[in-house]
Amino acid sequence: MPDAADLLPHDPNLALILANHRHRWPALASANWPEIQARLRGKRTELLGWIGLPAREGMRKLLRKLSSWDLAFLPAAAEALARPDLLQTLQNLPSIEYGTIELLGCARLRPAVSPALLQSISRHSESWWNLVDLLPKLTVLFDHGVVDLKHPQVLSALMQGGVTLRMMRSGAIVDQPFPAAPFLTDADLEPIESIHALIKEGREMNHCVGALDNLADAVSGMSYFYRVLSPVRATLQLSWQYGAWWFVELRGADNQPLTRRESQTALRSFPASSRIIGLSDQNYA
Repeated sequence: MPDAADLLPHDPNLALILANHRHRWPALASANWPEIQARLRGKRTELLGWIGLPAREGMRKLLRKLSSWDLAFLPAAAEALARPDLLQTLQNLPSIEYGTIELLGCARLRPAVSPALLQSISRHSESWWNLVDLLPKLTVLFDHGVVDLKHPQVLSALMQGGVTLRMMRSGAIVDQPFPAAPFLTDADLEPIESIHALIKEGREMNHCVGALDNLADAVSGMSYFYRVLSPVRATLQLSWQYGAWWFVELRGADNQPLTRRESQTALRSFPASSRIIGLSDQNYA
């Protein structure tokens, strides 16, 4: 876009905002090009303030570090970036990890963001590679009151090491009930009915059933989990996917698969009329 060409040598990302993300910014979307050209001839900080970003030199420095992916989330993150402590922390980091700006744009997660958290993301970038994928799950947990924001380190701990029993005992992970299981089963198949119960099941069985994504799916009613007591001890995941119920996974201790006969016995209490799609062959020992 020729009108923003003079920004390219020194502020390439600001030029990208003007060229490719104009529709996301109210000031840009409603402005005509002569007005934008007039703004381009002024101070860069004044231009930042006009489009809705903090009118500070630190914002200009931060823009140079952002990827084109991050630019799309800047409008939602503008409120967080108006905090001098967060903006200064970001501009001093050697790099901005994918998902950091998106995190700042999550209104429900924003209260948990601190300079220490941003520094932790940068220091342990190898543990944050899936930040973008986990943000929707984290938002679900916040929405359902599972994560207590009064514990400022809980978000960092969740992202780096997952859910721990210590978080339960401290109250950082609040026990919340799951929606009622959709199918009645016999005594050998017990529905797991709460956040803490699912975490404890994962610890007892030494597998990942108590992981962040499973907690989010269970509390929102997208997945249901059962303690299998016979013919062997195991854990079952039942999920609603693609408009149908699926047996997603059936695993024993240490994530070991069951035999086909053991699996058929464990699932016998589900009524044939339930039309649940069965386990795939890869689930069997």
